[in-house]
Amino acid sequence: MGVGRVRGLVRVLHTVHAYPPDVGGTEAVVARLSQGLVERGHEVEVATKEHPERRGRVEGIPVHGFATNPAGVSRYRRFVNRGVSEDRWDVVMTYHSKVFTHLSLYPFGKVKDRWVYCPTEFTDVDSRAVRHRAYYRTVEPASLRKARRSIVLTEKDRERAVEIAGEEIRDRLRVIPNGVDHAWWGKGEEGNVRAALGVPEGVPLVVYAGGLWEHKDVRTLVAGLGRLRGVHLVVAGDRMGRGEELRRWAREVGAPNRVHFVGRLERERLRSLLHAADVFASASTNEGFGLVFLEAMACGLPVVAREVGVIGELLGKGAEVVVAEDANGFARGIESVLGDASKRNVEIARGYGWEGVVDAWLSVYEDLLG
Repeated sequence: MGVGRVRGLVRVLHTVHAYPPDVGGTEAVVARLSQGLVERGHEVEVATKEHPERRGRVEGIPVHGFATNPAGVSRYRRFVNRGVSEDRWDVVMTYHSKVFTHLSLYPFGKVKDRWVYCPTEFTDVDSRAVRHRAYYRTVEPASLRKARRSIVLTEKDRERAVEIAGEEIRDRLRVIPNGVDHAWWGKGEEGNVRAALGVPEGVPLVVYAGGLWEHKDVRTLVAGLGRLRGVHLVVAGDRMGRGEELRRWAREVGAPNRVHFVGRLERERLRSLLHAADVFASASTNEGFGLVFLEAMACGLPVVAREVGVIGELLGKGAEVVVAEDANGFARGIESVLGDASKRNVEIARGYGWEGVVDAWLSVYEDLLG
């Protein structure tokens, strides 16, 4: 049984669809937030989908894994419900509107009394398949109304949340951006990345890092590269069955030997790649936040991207960011920033340090507890 709350101590369950050793922006954000709270003396547990390489704890934090099939979801719900009934946690936080973690908690009467919800997707409500549209148009607004506090990542997301859930939620909304370990990302290159790729020093090198899902629109980025002479592009991300398709597309646009598919990289290798590059570019049509933009900026790179996620906010801060919408726009944008090592972007990335982000999350938790 729970022992009740100790004054000054916050006991949190973070629920999220994936967690290290899974790799991605969501995983990195929730892991860093959890670690930051533990470093401040608070207690954190994580509930997420199971992973074959994970055994009980990650960086000392208890991580409970559950299968994503119906039996696993049922077991997950019982785990959370029992923990809340026993007063095991003061706060239950759901990060990201994924069905596994979200719908499993949504109906619980006791959970909603201590529920903090962080949706990370609003811009794709009108573009998903029918079942996803129904989910985002019904469960998402209802969840924003039920949660005691909701955290969104940008000011634009705040307005979107109010738009879909009503003015009644505005006072319960807080804007907290994701953080970046700017000092770690700024450490520099290890090894000779260009030699490994066969790209000589002095030859312009553009990097894209992320998934190859349809909405990431890597085709447009490759097409933009085809309009530039002598520029190379590295695509770092899971091929997801689309590697050969994109290779064919690179041949069609006249850049078969200038597009390098390197798969998903560990953080250290990605950092080295970014430090070896000249530009970071992404044609993604939807980002919840876009942590990779800040990671690239911390490495001193200018950014060319569509205006998604945090990009609008970065423009407002004077970051060296060029907005593009089509292949010609990406070609012009990349060409315009080649050769510009961006000290301004490094400084702006510093403003998203994790210390302040963890403090802001903790203040929401403490405010909820009165």
